[in-house]
Amino acid sequence: MREYQYSYRTEYTYGQPVSRYSFLLRCLPWSGGSQHPEESQVSIRHSLFGLGDQVIFSRGIDGWGSSICYGYVPEYHDTFISESKGIVRMVRQYYEMPFRGNSSVFLADTALTMATLDMRILSADYASVSGTPLDKALRICDFVHHYIEFASGSTTFKTTASESFRQRKGVCQDLAHIMISMCRSVGIPVRYVNGLTVGEGQTHAWVEVLSQNLWFGVDPTANKLIDHGYIKIAHGRDAHDCPVNCGTFYGIANQNTFVRVSVNEV
Repeated sequence: MREYQYSYRTEYTYGQPVSRYSFLLRCLPWSGGSQHPEESQVSIRHSLFGLGDQVIFSRGIDGWGSSICYGYVPEYHDTFISESKGIVRMVRQYYEMPFRGNSSVFLADTALTMATLDMRILSADYASVSGTPLDKALRICDFVHHYIEFASGSTTFKTTASESFRQRKGVCQDLAHIMISMCRSVGIPVRYVNGLTVGEGQTHAWVEVLSQNLWFGVDPTANKLIDHGYIKIAHGRDAHDCPVNCGTFYGIANQNTFVRVSVNEV
């Protein structure tokens, strides 16, 4: 068993005050399988010209089972800050999540994960060896890791797996989408995951592979089967199913986002 202390802070600043902000955040660790959150706390506040107040919000569960925090800020504000802190206990040797429900939804293509013919041909080749779905997925993971150059700023939140595959560049979201696309094309159920990893930085994305009635974590950015040090926040069919933040506000303003993640073993 291992325990990790985490801090996840997001700060939004606006070029001019905005109001009527409806928000939905995914900032709390997933609970289940090998991962058990302890002492998780969330604080949300807004400010106008440096004078701020706490924001009243509600908690709930989205359609995929992930924790959400949501609320409404009617007042004008130029800064919005959310912060989640706590401790997560890992109770097994490897990152594993129980299988529940229908796996077919994680075999279906989405707008972000549609495979091209080239991707399907390569997937069939890498999955042609004998072994479990996880064995085949790890071969695809190794290919994606070496084929795609990690390049910050080379893609956007809307970039599809095929677009990133064609330019051979992307970030963790893109590598996850490409691996998902290739695995689904050969009948391996997979889902997109966002969360936190050990160290200082930002949020991270990886893949869960259904094999032998368990979801195993696989990280194509690091080219590894996940063991410890990854804290899952949410999952979905692709990144658009589980954004860490979304919302709407009234006003015309440029928005700047600052994210700071810290995860350390205790």
